[in-house]
Amino acid sequence: MKSLLKKFKHRSTAILIVHGYSKRRWHALDPLIEFLENEGYNVFYPAIYDPLDEHDSNATQWVENMIDRAAQYSVKYSKLIVIGFSMGGVVASAIASKVKVNRLILLAPAFEYITFENVKNKMVKSILPKPVETDTDFLPLPASFEKTFKEVVKEYKESIKTVSCPLLIIHGSKDSRIPLSSSYYAYEKTCSFHKQLIVLEGVNHNLVEDITYNNQIFSLIESFFNKEIKA
Repeated sequence: MKSLLKKFKHRSTAILIVHGYSKRRWHALDPLIEFLENEGYNVFYPAIYDPLDEHDSNATQWVENMIDRAAQYSVKYSKLIVIGFSMGGVVASAIASKVKVNRLILLAPAFEYITFENVKNKMVKSILPKPVETDTDFLPLPASFEKTFKEVVKEYKESIKTVSCPLLIIHGSKDSRIPLSSSYYAYEKTCSFHKQLIVLEGVNHNLVEDITYNNQIFSLIESFFNKEIKA
């Protein structure tokens, strides 16, 4: 009975999950997706790219396809919430700049990313966005996709400047892939009057997979959904 009531309560709300640059795609957000579905939300998590097609490497197509999906949901549902993770945070911002979005949530958004060049003074011997993942159930992404990732960030980074809907940004202080400055950039550049940046101490990049903190993150997200926003 309780689950039916939740489903009825949220039947007019669509949540679009925009995954990051990873061979796992939306699976890096599975705990969040499961939580939202259990709460009765209509959750959608389309793939940005096909990892089996090395020719699917057009940055504009990646983003425009997601914008089109969001536009469809905005017509079908009275409320649209978009959640973007890592590179998906940039794509989610592009969506919110083009489509009516009621709430935008960015999880460790990749408006900036760590490279050899910007960490060489710290002697950090890693390069991003190529993630270190040990899950053998997923094939590596085509080499051409790394260039596409960088093009997405370059071409759509400025979209955050025209985002005016209520915005919540969550970033872990121990993120070794996306620097905190990326979230500060988004917070400072957005034109939203209702914005909040939360830095979680001790949390790394894969926020929602951290079993120590993910319930706290889910609570923050749902509170943001239900928060009364005054014009």
